[in-house]
Amino acid sequence: MNLTPMIDMTFLLIVFFILTSQISNVEMAEEIELPEPKHSVAAEPDEEHRVVINLIPDLLDKRRVASMRLGFRTFNADAAGRAALRAELLAAVQRDAEVKIDIRADRQASYSEVYPILNAASASGARRVDLVVAASLPGGGARLNEEGGP
Repeated sequence: MNLTPMIDMTFLLIVFFILTSQISNVEMAEEIELPEPKHSVAAEPDEEHRVVINLIPDLLDKRRVASMRLGFRTFNADAAGRAALRAELLAAVQRDAEVKIDIRADRQASYSEVYPILNAASASGARRVDLVVAASLPGGGARLNEEGGP
């Protein structure tokens, strides 16, 4: 019996699962604890036209942003890093005019640290810029966020 097609299919499945697991890991920044708003209008994200920026907190002081992650690219949280991030966002908007930008920051992050990234995202011309929060169900019940936690 010829096993070549079965071996080919096995390798294709392995490659598929490796690629899909890497794509889903882009948003799995474990070091970010999303804020929990008192009253919010939570909506499920549109996966098709979405770009996610993870603001990675400093290990010693969670109020400070140490770096920014867009996909698999990491940028420093300085003026040069914000300029490079803005250039990437401009390119994303040029590729897809319907793109929305989601910004994920730690609940302890200072607004003065988040504001320059919000400014860069809005200056890119994106259709919409949102801050991601931990969602909750109506009636006070907690719903799992993107990481699978409350």
